[in-house]
Amino acid sequence: MAEKRESNKGLSVKVDVDVSDALKSLKALKRETNDVIKGLDTLTRSLQETRLISLFTTAELQDELIKRTGVKEYVIDAHGRGAKIQIDNGHEVGMVLVEGPARIIVNTD
Repeated sequence: MAEKRESNKGLSVKVDVDVSDALKSLKALKRETNDVIKGLDTLTRSLQETRLISLFTTAELQDELIKRTGVKEYVIDAHGRGAKIQIDNGHEVGMVLVEGPARIIVNTD
């Protein structure tokens, strides 16, 4: 029970309100909210443990990469063509023969 007394210029008012049902409802709402928060925490941990990138195909990942700054794509046709690629990493130089079809992505970023 909540009780409030107010006095204004000789007038006295007593208000007696039963808030027990409201408190029960608020406690139930709090329990439900806590259950939802626990569920969201579980979902968040599950998503963090799952490598979402693995849900995409390699082609989809490549398509996304080539849209970005500092990325260049070289395409080798499938019609018996190949490409000789010279790789120089500063310590050694090597040649690689890549036969098509192939997509070579160079990231300079």
